[in-house]
Amino acid sequence: MPAFSSLLAGADTALPMIAAGDAIAARDPLSSSGIPNAIAGGIQAARVAADALFGQGTLKPAYVAGVAADHAAYLKTHWRTYRTEARWPDAPFWKVRAAHVTRGPETRIVADPDAARSIFVPARTARWIVAQALQGTTQLDLVRRARHMFPDLPDERLLLAIEDLTHAVAPA
Repeated sequence: MPAFSSLLAGADTALPMIAAGDAIAARDPLSSSGIPNAIAGGIQAARVAADALFGQGTLKPAYVAGVAADHAAYLKTHWRTYRTEARWPDAPFWKVRAAHVTRGPETRIVADPDAARSIFVPARTARWIVAQALQGTTQLDLVRRARHMFPDLPDERLLLAIEDLTHAVAPA
């Protein structure tokens, strides 16, 4: 099953809770960084909770911002690291992760209405891409809209998902 890296949306809301570990920022199991990240995050979340209960309650924004910054740094290296693996080039798992974007930004595209899943993005994002591209658009326009809707997904993942869920339309 896919185990996408993700960041909790709305973690900085005023809810009287604090998320930690995979509940706030999940990492790909192969990165081997989920457990140390969860332990460190749990320690910081405990400090935030203690501050909320017994202190000034001012630590949560810095905690959430720190988690977001750490997750952004993780995502920058995650996909590039996968693409350096060359030991099993014919294995389906690694073949997908070595994929490259093949279309130019001005390529006109349209979605296949039956397309529903992509290994590159979560199902909700895949459904959004298909819905946005049913009437046709350019790859660049769809990437711009997707970037606005899903700012935490790396560009490479969005581009590969778009190529996975759509097909190029021949110029008129």
